[in-house]
Amino acid sequence: MSKPKRFKVGNAAQIFSILRDKMYANPITTIVREISCNARDANREVGNTLPIEIKLPTVLSPTWECRDYGPGVNDDRMDIFRSYGDSTKRETNDLTGGFGLGCKTPFSYTDTWIIVTYIDGIKRTYNAYIDESNEGEVALADESTTAEVNGTKIIVPVKEHDIDRFIDATLSELRWWEIKPTITNPEESKFNMAVWGPIDTNFSGNQWDMFRTRDTEGSYYYRMNENNMHLRYANESAVFAIIDGIQFHIDHKEVNEEISGLVGNLVKAYNRVHLYFNNGVLNIASNRENLQYDERTISILKDRVKKVAEEISNSISDQIKSATSYFDACKVACKITNNLLGSGNLNTLNSLHSFDIKWRGVDVRTSFSINQADGVGETARSHAVTRDTESVTKRITRSYHYDHKIHFFDADGNKKIHKDVIYNDKYKQMPTPLLHQLMDELGSDKIVVIETPSFEQLKKDNHHSLRGLRGEEPKIKSADDLKYNINLLDLADIRRVSSIKPNPKYKKKTKDKGTIPAYKLAYDGSSINWSIENMPNDEGGVYVIVDKEEGIKTDFGTLDLDSYRFSVDTINGFLGQQVYGFTPTRAKKLSDEWIPLQKALKNKLSSMELPDKKKASGYVAGSYYWAEHRFNHTNLDNLKRELGEDHDLVKYYIKSREQKKFIKEHKTILYIAALLGESGWPSIRKILFVGSSYEKSRNADKTNMCKTYNAIVEKYYWLNKTKTIDDMMIRFIKDIDRLNSEKIENAA
Repeated sequence: MSKPKRFKVGNAAQIFSILRDKMYANPITTIVREISCNARDANREVGNTLPIEIKLPTVLSPTWECRDYGPGVNDDRMDIFRSYGDSTKRETNDLTGGFGLGCKTPFSYTDTWIIVTYIDGIKRTYNAYIDESNEGEVALADESTTAEVNGTKIIVPVKEHDIDRFIDATLSELRWWEIKPTITNPEESKFNMAVWGPIDTNFSGNQWDMFRTRDTEGSYYYRMNENNMHLRYANESAVFAIIDGIQFHIDHKEVNEEISGLVGNLVKAYNRVHLYFNNGVLNIASNRENLQYDERTISILKDRVKKVAEEISNSISDQIKSATSYFDACKVACKITNNLLGSGNLNTLNSLHSFDIKWRGVDVRTSFSINQADGVGETARSHAVTRDTESVTKRITRSYHYDHKIHFFDADGNKKIHKDVIYNDKYKQMPTPLLHQLMDELGSDKIVVIETPSFEQLKKDNHHSLRGLRGEEPKIKSADDLKYNINLLDLADIRRVSSIKPNPKYKKKTKDKGTIPAYKLAYDGSSINWSIENMPNDEGGVYVIVDKEEGIKTDFGTLDLDSYRFSVDTINGFLGQQVYGFTPTRAKKLSDEWIPLQKALKNKLSSMELPDKKKASGYVAGSYYWAEHRFNHTNLDNLKRELGEDHDLVKYYIKSREQKKFIKEHKTILYIAALLGESGWPSIRKILFVGSSYEKSRNADKTNMCKTYNAIVEKYYWLNKTKTIDDMMIRFIKDIDRLNSEKIENAA
């Protein structure tokens, strides 16, 4: 039997090359981390508590330098720089590293760098470089006397386009050191030294901290470049293992079950979580860029994350339970959620984790919605009342806001004073004189009124809770089913109307004769705003009959405002005045000064010069085949320059743009004409969506624009496949044109 044979290294240069520059995904970050850690370890070796020094690269001095005050590198230690796998740190967990690779990391970025060492008054400068053998050498370049303190300096040359990357790597990798490095050239490198200052945690526990990565200046890196201030995110929202000040991002996929719980959800809410470990507890990958996710490391991480979640849960519950009053418990909850989430919204905290947020059995809250079941009640109402001080009558407008929220506390955690919120516990509708009185007392032209309608009021309004929705049973069948949480309003110190004594002088002063309540129809960007104004009957205007359940009723049909949101603002703009809506009952009381919408539109349209009807219909139908919608190219000047203005493709683009311009200029008139039902005009929907490549008219394939498009793609067949006109496609078009020209010449 033959003797066992050991593995050996055949091509040393190849192996060294792999160890030098094939191991690291982020060489710059690795260099900064490993060289800095070696420098810190050198200080520790001689008991030196001074910070290491780092000189950042600049355009005028493009080197990254790291200086320690350790023992220096003698001849024996210099062998460490020459040998892969050798290390002086394997027998202790007090130092970082131990793989015997870190001091060689500059080779992953550059073929030459410098080692300067100071030992007992002697300065030696070594060049580390890749020689012809591709194995690398360290050569003594200079030796002289010096007054410098013992230690070592590593100098790495930096390419100009990597200057920012070295600075950013220094910031991100060394930020969490207990003794942070001294930056020797902060002004020249545009580095704001404030980033090295202490960072306030918003939650802490046993071997863990949590930071806000939003809303907290300390959670960002600030640095100036040559032109302006850059805001750099230093602390992305994530969970990190911090080992001796070095951060390792914890891959949530490896510990998914635990990370996806409370801690993971808090991270999603813009928090950064640090889990602190001693050297040697977790296993590190050989390139020291990541953790080694073996069974032992995963088990330790999962156990630590579970403990963090338990600590947070217990801490929140204990703080709330220890409050001496319900309001104090709410205040504690507000402070906690502000720290954790940057917002005092307990609903968000509940969505992150199933907390039992109660004080003596009562739900703790920091805010409530007026018309929610857990607020005042689903049938409660709130609306903003505003006063138009520009009008002669100081017109009052009521705008309903069903999602109005009341907060117990302000941004600083103090009890919020709601002077501008009134609970109407007395009247069916707040009297206008009393509204004027309250606004004058507050010195404001806006207040919020909360109402709790009675069962009879809801029945009269045909409220959905009494009739059910989509075949469901009604939620409220009798007055006994109607319940309101008025105690929430009292807790927030919301004033009641019944506690306010009306001032007699306002009754006469604000008496509003000859007015009729009207809906001031407007589109607020997401829905129709049904605000109410008291309109003088004798002033007149343009009106429509309105049913909030069905829409706007006109002589030419009912406009469904949710489908035709374009209608409201377009019509107002076309007429140059506001259109008001009246209920059928109120419309009967209008004076002759009021004009129905259809009549006003026809009068306006008849006074205008209308576009050619046939041309407009053809252009709208053919918009599906406009060049911009068929091809991914809009640089017409480039097409003209490359192909010439007489080219068929250029003419096609010009024709498309002319039609688009025509429709854009006449869009409103076309819309109004179609709205009035004038025959021969394009449909409203096609006008609204003209220019969209997804809206194809039934007549689109019969238009001249369609014929032009088909002729183009038939001649240049690849256009129908790529849909993109780039430089390569332009060359292809030119080749087709050249071949066709040659065929014609040959035929002649």
